[in-house]
Amino acid sequence: MGSKTATRIAAAIDLGSNSFHMVVAASDEAGFKVLDRMKERVFLASGLGQRGALSEDSVERALTCLERFRQRLGDLPRTHVRAVGTNTFRAAKQPHNFLALAEEALGRRIEILSGEEEARLIYRGVRYDLGAEGHLLDIDIGGGSTEIVCGNAMDDAHLAESLSLGSAIWSDRFFADGKISRNRFHRAILEARHQVAPVRKSFLRHGHGRLTASSGTALSMARILKDNEFSDIGITLEGLSALHEDLLRFENLDDLKLVGLKEARRKTFLGGLAILIGVMQELEISTLGTSEGALREGLLQDLLGRLQHQDSRSKTVLAMMQRYAVDEAQAQGVAQTALRLGAAMKEVWGIGEEELRLLQWASQLHEIGLAVRHTGYHRHGAYLVRNSDMPGFSRTESQLLAFLIRNHRNSFHAKEMEELALPDQKRALHMTLILRLATQLHRMRREQPLALEAKALQDGLQLRFPKDWLEQHALTDMDLQREAKIWQNADYTLRFS
Repeated sequence: MGSKTATRIAAAIDLGSNSFHMVVAASDEAGFKVLDRMKERVFLASGLGQRGALSEDSVERALTCLERFRQRLGDLPRTHVRAVGTNTFRAAKQPHNFLALAEEALGRRIEILSGEEEARLIYRGVRYDLGAEGHLLDIDIGGGSTEIVCGNAMDDAHLAESLSLGSAIWSDRFFADGKISRNRFHRAILEARHQVAPVRKSFLRHGHGRLTASSGTALSMARILKDNEFSDIGITLEGLSALHEDLLRFENLDDLKLVGLKEARRKTFLGGLAILIGVMQELEISTLGTSEGALREGLLQDLLGRLQHQDSRSKTVLAMMQRYAVDEAQAQGVAQTALRLGAAMKEVWGIGEEELRLLQWASQLHEIGLAVRHTGYHRHGAYLVRNSDMPGFSRTESQLLAFLIRNHRNSFHAKEMEELALPDQKRALHMTLILRLATQLHRMRREQPLALEAKALQDGLQLRFPKDWLEQHALTDMDLQREAKIWQNADYTLRFS
């Protein structure tokens, strides 16, 4: 009798600009089955002021929702939950305080996605839903941004763009007082086309293939077009134009009577319609199908891949090592030592599996700046990581990696930790100290593993080398003495003998 396939319970949480979504699923080798879904409209984008500050009402709505999500998550392991923030989290100025409150309410870490990574995860969700082969282009209009993505493979998109136009933002910008007019629609559509124009040729060059639209705006629009007999074959530009003309009968959004328009969608409906028309016009698309798959399904797919040791981030790191001609032997040597040191500090510093993975990737990439220039290569490497498109990595993770690489040698810039999310600052310090020590121990570029013992202290780390080893390696001894002062300045102890 064959062995029974292990089943995992996992949860993906999508903190969007209009709504917060959570999906809980059971998975095995055959795929996943959704066990529960939760959705609440928090209209976070509507609470974002001109200076990027979130209103008290929007923060309160968000935190109340996250507390309910937390109750549903129960005691699900942290490694089985992934929560991500999208455009409004990206746009908020100094979001650290809100992020800390949100993480406390949810009881889990929240990553902020880059627009490109959001688009890639949407693509995975749509592909999983459709199960279709061949070329696919998807348009996903959210409350704060619009993602356009295309590709051929089941998992990987080869072109992903995130644009700063969303149904909530456009509704506030062009229809804030609820008045409807031909001129307002014209300006909203024209501005949407203007936003798409810079990426138009890239998508036309890749061809169209199967065309879809995903997420709430598109699904709602398809239903409205059908219920009002403007289209019976999905979303058509002809149907949208007819709907647009029909809306001009009304002077105000409050007077709008439209079959299929849910009250919760009313305040973002006009902006979403203008964006959809503008995007389809600019990309020369006449008809779109729809997909129930979206960011949360793609996020769940990515999370399950990580749980099954198929982490797309490792693939990205290896590709960057090749692109920048990293000395693989040196990178792997530093990584092995960093992982040994991290494991030794597991209990004292709370170094978990995710921290060990980040240490490994930072070790593998710590010398990529040499491809630019040897002088200050740690600064060049940090710049490359911070500004590169890194599939699989959230913006939160890439910023943390850049910080580790920036501070792995020379002076330690503690002030730069303030640019990281509050929950990441302490672990960033711990991982940096470990990475600095690992790179110092491999400064002579030894190919053989170091023979040393690492033991955690209450306030730091004790290293023991073979007898007379330090006397025979005076430069390393000197480097360790300097490093001990860095640790001391950070209120930690580094001892070696």
